[in-house]
Amino acid sequence: EYLLENKIIDDKSYALNYIHDALLFKRNSIFELKMKLREKKIDDEYINIALEEYEDKINEYEQKVILGYLKQRKNIDILKTKAYLFRKGFKSENIKNAILDYEYLNNKDKN
Repeated sequence: EYLLENKIIDDKSYALNYIHDALLFKRNSIFELKMKLREKKIDDEYINIALEEYEDKINEYEQKVILGYLKQRKNIDILKTKAYLFRKGFKSENIKNAILDYEYLNNKDKN
């Protein structure tokens, strides 16, 4: 109780810091980050606060991770790739945007 009162243990702050650091160092989907916080017994309320706080950065982060994944592959089957990324927990909108960026960059390089 002493630790909680003196904010030495603060799940909300932990969730915010975890998401912030994950955006810098990890390559996980939003879903995977959420599950990792749940494994650490962080309350869903604090997880959702952290995700809302960084929503724009998280979407940008996911698209960057997906685009990096696509660039590493050759002869991509778009449908299989979409399904794989969706199963990994990436948002469908971010998958779509990253694939559009990937296709634009590939077409630009060909011209």
